[in-house]
Amino acid sequence: MESTQNVPDTSRISFTALYTGYVWYKHGLSDEILKTEQGAWLYRSLKPFNALANRLSPGLSLETMLLQRHALIDHFLTEAIAENGSLQIIEVAAGLSPRGLRV
Repeated sequence: MESTQNVPDTSRISFTALYTGYVWYKHGLSDEILKTEQGAWLYRSLKPFNALANRLSPGLSLETMLLQRHALIDHFLTEAIAENGSLQIIEVAAGLSPRGLRV
């Protein structure tokens, strides 16, 4: 059996997951435990671009699209559970999604 003591840790959370996780936290959709400094930095860095996008075309910012996508997924999940009862759902590439924390 191979030792893992000298194997570098290659598990990382992508910058998109860090940003998305912070957007969810900032809007009350996530738990503080999933908030990261890197996500906060990315959020602050993209804030001017999101503001410009919202001025040019309301609802077109990355932040708004992430919130809309989150709401849609939650809506479809709620609908599926209501129709089928108890379900086991696997969220692939979940990043910092708060869904796994919900009961």
